[in-house]
Amino acid sequence: MADTIRVLIPPADPFWWLTHERDAALTKRSMWMLRVVDAPAAIAARGFPAAVCVTVPPVISDRTRPGNSGRWELTVADGSGTLIPNARGILPAAPPALQLGARGLAALYAGTPVATLRLAGLAAGGSPDTDAALDAAFAATAYMIDDF
Repeated sequence: MADTIRVLIPPADPFWWLTHERDAALTKRSMWMLRVVDAPAAIAARGFPAAVCVTVPPVISDRTRPGNSGRWELTVADGSGTLIPNARGILPAAPPALQLGARGLAALYAGTPVATLRLAGLAAGGSPDTDAALDAAFAATAYMIDDF
């Protein structure tokens, strides 16, 4: 009989539902870093919920990776996404574009809600409708079961 068992499992693993009582406890949570190096390629490679359809014009500022910076058109539809340069800019009647830095973009990409990004100072602009659409598109629980 073992007193302690160490496992690395995702948050939604069925392990948490296998016992009659909640005998297992989370004893360590490892924080890790994510950096979006090539924003258009990262968006194209990420999966999205098939039912979500949204187009927003974010403005990204990334001093380390200037290729990520600028006005973009982010489109999510049919489970995939694209991020293309937005040469048209933002229409005057439209709400201010969501503004993200490199950290805000990485956190959004990993599933952090826009309201949390705003509270952390990682997002500005946009609108409540845009926030809700982005939250639905990027909804995820980021985790890593490899530890190095």
